[in-house]
Amino acid sequence: MTDAGGAGREGWAAGSDLPSARREGGWEAPAGEPDPPGAPEPSGAGAAETARVEVEAGVDRALAAVGEAAEAWGADWQRDGRGGALLLPVTAGIRRGWVRGPLTATPAGRSTRLALAVEESRYHLHTAAVVILLLSAAGAVLTVVWPFVPALLPIAPLGAILALGGWFLVVSRLQNAGPEEFLEAVAESVSGPRPEGASPSSRASGPPPSTRESEATEGSPPPPITPR
Repeated sequence: MTDAGGAGREGWAAGSDLPSARREGGWEAPAGEPDPPGAPEPSGAGAAETARVEVEAGVDRALAAVGEAAEAWGADWQRDGRGGALLLPVTAGIRRGWVRGPLTATPAGRSTRLALAVEESRYHLHTAAVVILLLSAAGAVLTVVWPFVPALLPIAPLGAILALGGWFLVVSRLQNAGPEEFLEAVAESVSGPRPEGASPSSRASGPPPSTRESEATEGSPPPPITPR
């Protein structure tokens, strides 16, 4: 998995594309604000998409991890008992937007099942990426056409540069960061500290490997002296 956290954070300056209107009990899109280009209609409660994950922690620890991940993603998290409301910035290829819905935490023995039901979503095209792709397409056409139009030969290298630039600047960086990736980041944040928590005990049981090697070197007999 890619760094979901970094994917969610990239391109989001303090949640600048998130709805600005807020009311008690949840978020409310600004009244009268037109939907951005390419935005789908809000999904109904019956058609809500649900992302799920199970984390090896109690409910309180799991919800605390949700809050930490929400802060890292630039999302808004409002906890309410064993759940809460989440407004999450997302990316899908060259589209960006946000999703909103309730997140619930259900105990499952020693684990906790987290479920995020997406009740509303908005997407728009990333304008800069679209412009770069159009320039790249023009460069690719120029690179293919110039053998048939010799007059284009002087600018043929420019076409190749534009075509490669679109690949390296946009296509190679395309990624998805949505509800599934967010919950995976939550699960990793819960399970990640365990190896780190075990490291102090390993250090307490003995010195670090580099120290042991140096002590072994110091305690070993000196190498024989070869007569000249």
